[in-house]
Amino acid sequence: MEQHIISGIDELRFRIEKLSAGSVFVLVDEHTREYCLPLLEGVTDPVENVYILEIQSGEAQKTIYSCEKIWTELSEKGADRKSLLINLGGGVICDIGGFAGSTFKRGMRYINIPTTLLAMADAAIGGKCGVDLAGLKNEVGLFGKPEFIFIHSDFLKTLPDRELLSGFAEVVKIALTSSAGFWKKLINLNPTEITGWKSIIDEAVNLKQSITDLDPFESGPRKLLNFGHTIGHAVESQFLSEGKLILHGEAIAFGLIAEARLSTLYSGLSDTEYAAIENYVKLTFNIPEILPEQVSGILDFMKHDKKNVNGQMNFTLLKQIGEGCWDIKVREEELFQII
Repeated sequence: MEQHIISGIDELRFRIEKLSAGSVFVLVDEHTREYCLPLLEGVTDPVENVYILEIQSGEAQKTIYSCEKIWTELSEKGADRKSLLINLGGGVICDIGGFAGSTFKRGMRYINIPTTLLAMADAAIGGKCGVDLAGLKNEVGLFGKPEFIFIHSDFLKTLPDRELLSGFAEVVKIALTSSAGFWKKLINLNPTEITGWKSIIDEAVNLKQSITDLDPFESGPRKLLNFGHTIGHAVESQFLSEGKLILHGEAIAFGLIAEARLSTLYSGLSDTEYAAIENYVKLTFNIPEILPEQVSGILDFMKHDKKNVNGQMNFTLLKQIGEGCWDIKVREEELFQII
């Protein structure tokens, strides 16, 4: 079970000191270096050797080439397995930092400090880490284990609304698959007007953690967390392949609606609950418009999804709001029509 600190900077400083690392490496991008690193002033004071590693922001940087840059800098600066890597950033930093740390010298210690809502509610939790390959999301990766995860909602004050909404899509996903009560709370909220995020993040993290603790390697119930992602990841990959800007949560919001619609055909979701999901997601998120000529490309990306078995696409769908099911096979012609 992962350890979570949802508290103050003093606790973080104490935990880092307790690890007795001879050197600390802080992985950032240009944004977290400017806006988030200053909020951690003093936390590494007990460590003699502290280095900043920087990669460019954006999903396009989540590649093995960026990992090679990180590995090379770690090696040149004398990192060893008892050193500590701090991943300070959003989903890309947590994913690539966890992968780089888990593989350097067959595994060095690392912690995640998520700075976006997306990373706090999803990417930093559960131990998944990896990189994209040839436009395919998270095609290469592993299950890593951070020493702990520091979740500090003050970082959210540094985010523009678009980034905040992107992360909120993952919060909605966990509610739809795991808690009808949490869903009822969320549908009364406008995420851009929320000032106290701690209770929302707590509930999202606890729901996800209960699932990942039960099924750490995604052989069963953890597949619930893929709802909205089979289509959503393919939409994201298609847009990125065309050089079009799209945030992860925007693609996932599209996936939530599309896979909810599939749920009415395959897993018993009622039309009433589907309409409630569609209305809320469309009102809350910036939904990408899909052109007819993009659909075949999206379907091609879906055929590479990690959940597929023997060429058959497997989906996580909803029985009802708050209850999902997994390994549901869907016909391609219906996918085309729904997308």
